[in-house]
Amino acid sequence: MLRRLAIFAVIAGVLFSGGYALTQTTLRPLQDSSAPKAQQDLPVREALKTYGEAFNKGDLQTVLGLWTEDAELFDEDGKVQNRAAISESLKAVCKPNGGNKLSVAVKNVKIVGGSVALLLGTAELTSAEGTETNTFEAVMVLNADTKKWQFSRVRDLPPDEPFSEYALSNEQLKPLEWLIGDWSSKEGDQIQTLSAKWTKNRAYIMVEQTVKFKDTEILGTTMMIGYDPVADQLHSWVFDSLGGRGEADWTRDGNSWNVDAVGVTADGSESSSAPAWKFVDEKTFEWSSTKRQLNGQPRPDIKLTYHKTPVAK
Repeated sequence: MLRRLAIFAVIAGVLFSGGYALTQTTLRPLQDSSAPKAQQDLPVREALKTYGEAFNKGDLQTVLGLWTEDAELFDEDGKVQNRAAISESLKAVCKPNGGNKLSVAVKNVKIVGGSVALLLGTAELTSAEGTETNTFEAVMVLNADTKKWQFSRVRDLPPDEPFSEYALSNEQLKPLEWLIGDWSSKEGDQIQTLSAKWTKNRAYIMVEQTVKFKDTEILGTTMMIGYDPVADQLHSWVFDSLGGRGEADWTRDGNSWNVDAVGVTADGSESSSAPAWKFVDEKTFEWSSTKRQLNGQPRPDIKLTYHKTPVAK
């Protein structure tokens, strides 16, 4: 229990800059920054330091105000907690004159495009029960209006899964981490649901999709997204519930991933297409497919908008 309380405290610290709802935040397109790394890291590190001081004073109002409305926490067992659950946990450990003391150390901060920060750190919480340290990783985004860093997602790392022991492919897959979660899209009577999660050691991202028409499932697919070290790019393999299969190369272009896909249907027909996955914000992405062909014959383009399914309270 103490381990979980420690990470609750740490996460809030990163967000000391302000509690702006992530539902209103749109990430700027990724771009290179010429600023020295230390200069880019400084606002994130200062936010974490400032929060530690506020937590140790028992300033619960400030701490709770730092969480976005759709913030998510993944505990060691992979269970997800929403903001309401996180707030209740914080109330138990952040109290005036409560005696709890927090010390946070940042191991690594990686700024991506100036608006996304990947954070690895440790938190040490001292209470009447003793002192315990745990490791966490997090994703933060920079609010374009307030210029403040805000927390998007955090994961408490179990003792037997240190950050350094992730699969080598994890570093290349990290830019697609926003896809992790449950999503849905509705067009008329047709509903598409999508669930994405990490495989063991974060070697691949597994995406399971279901297509329903008037509540009747008509197709299911399982896709594995990984890294091809020979071609030095992301590659995916997909299998559908009718017996078809396919694969594709992925190329990043800013906040979009352009895909060159080929496949074979269950009856032996050859297909090809050019899908694109575009990150819009933490709750939305757009999926489109152009240049679609089946046995050399053109097929209509498709464009869908997916919305993230809220975490159940």
